[in-house]
Amino acid sequence: MAKLAFVSHDDKILTTPLPPFPGRLTKAEKRELERMSDLLLDMPNAIAIAAPQVGIPIRAFTVRDGGGAYVMVDPVVVWHSDSDPDEIILGEGNIPIPRRAPSWEQCLSIPGVEHLVIRPMLLKLEYSTLKGIRHRASYHGFHARVVAHEVDHLNGILISDLSSGHRELGEDDQDKPCM
Repeated sequence: MAKLAFVSHDDKILTTPLPPFPGRLTKAEKRELERMSDLLLDMPNAIAIAAPQVGIPIRAFTVRDGGGAYVMVDPVVVWHSDSDPDEIILGEGNIPIPRRAPSWEQCLSIPGVEHLVIRPMLLKLEYSTLKGIRHRASYHGFHARVVAHEVDHLNGILISDLSSGHRELGEDDQDKPCM
């Protein structure tokens, strides 16, 4: 079986929104998504990979979790901190949490460059496991950024589409986390 590889940054699969999820994965699709997780774990600086990045037209991504990785199938953002601009979001000690924040992001599909992207600081996601079990989870800060980045891939959106600026990466930047 051929090793999975990243598609070229100008491949149409990266800029085409994937169709709605049909409801069940075939055994072959599950194997492909498991191979995507293996690829992620083989890349020490990679945090997550969306299926379209490796040419798989499925609404799914894999994300690093400690020493392993898990796949999120048919992820849907059901709420994010930009949803209601009048709502005040309080964290520990009743300290207000910013709704969104800018940060530099690197994308495995656009090597050698990082982009300044503003994203929600909090989000809630529904997704299924490879076994078809539906879950709901909340993410904050960096984890919310990673999930939003990967969901954008499934919707045909690249960080360059959302960028407030970009900069070339140097030799010292090659060890930074990448999505």
